[in-house]
Amino acid sequence: MTDFNLSVSDLLLVEGFAVAFAKNNIPALHDILYRSGLDVKKEIELVKCQHRNLRNFVVTGERYEGSERLDAEWINNSGAASLEARIESIEDSNMRQTLRVMSVSRQQECVFD
Repeated sequence: MTDFNLSVSDLLLVEGFAVAFAKNNIPALHDILYRSGLDVKKEIELVKCQHRNLRNFVVTGERYEGSERLDAEWINNSGAASLEARIESIEDSNMRQTLRVMSVSRQQECVFD
């Protein structure tokens, strides 16, 4: 499972979200969240907290918390899948573990460069 969050402050920029959110139109919200990378088949929670949105602003407001999609369409075609989701989507468990170790090692090297 790859943790994934979507800020309502960012989602308000998506066409149709404001109306769907105001009317609590669950099918429309799920469609927008799915297209934005959230796995709507797993548990989703709407949490009010202080967080940093995708535009790098610190906001106090609601955000959707759940899991990132791991399907091939999201991983291979969206251009927005996280490295963690790309690794998690690999079927070979040995390859996943190797990539996780390499990823952590590389990130640690960057901190000290």
